[in-house]
Amino acid sequence: MTKTVIIDDDKDVVEFITTALERLMPSVKVIGKAYSGYDGITEIKRNRPDLVLLDVEMSDMNGFEMLDLIPERNFEVIFITAYDQYAVEAFKANAVGYILKPIDRAELQKTIEKAEEEIEKKNLKEKIKMRQKIIPVCVEKKIKITTHEGIEYLSPEDIIKIKAHAAYSEIHLINKEIITISKNLKETEKMIDDRTFFRIHKSYMINLNYVKGFVKINDGGMVKLKDGSRVEVSKRKIVEFKSIMDKLSNPKNFEN
Repeated sequence: MTKTVIIDDDKDVVEFITTALERLMPSVKVIGKAYSGYDGITEIKRNRPDLVLLDVEMSDMNGFEMLDLIPERNFEVIFITAYDQYAVEAFKANAVGYILKPIDRAELQKTIEKAEEEIEKKNLKEKIKMRQKIIPVCVEKKIKITTHEGIEYLSPEDIIKIKAHAAYSEIHLINKEIITISKNLKETEKMIDDRTFFRIHKSYMINLNYVKGFVKINDGGMVKLKDGSRVEVSKRKIVEFKSIMDKLSNPKNFEN
């Protein structure tokens, strides 16, 4: 329902618009009427409309002056006037429409339908903003994976390791499922960008939460994961890996 306020110092015009809207546009509800600029401001503050149909020339002030007295404008405006010289000024005031008197019903309907589209877009943007504020608090982080079948949204804790496979990457999940994506391991590492993952070898990236142990083999070593698999650690990564695991094992090491 589009909540609408009509402001015009000609009462006949206000009643004509009200009747036309009742007949032509059931989606529009007239929640306020005013016959002067100051009364119009009062109606807008009281009713918080989605749409205002506003006369340009009124006895106490013109429509542009009236809008200047409203610091926060959360509604769309359609100007109604007998004078076509205000068109440019109307659109500078970000009006969604401009209707000349005498009012044509078809033109009135067409212009309001355009306004309703703008109102719907604005409402959708507000909903998206609200969701963006809520999501980080209520919903766990997801990793977006594009496959040949479509898109997978994975939780970081569902991934045990990622293995390089030529120009592709194999994502190994806790449920034993393997998802293959058309990105090399370097690209996959940038895409995931999560501190719980560590590039342990040129061919492997592991989830540190699933590390069970480390087995030293000559100058290198193998990492044991909770799914029973073992992953080779490159020689140049051993020191960094052990340092990270020491910190995870001893939280005090994170303190300054």
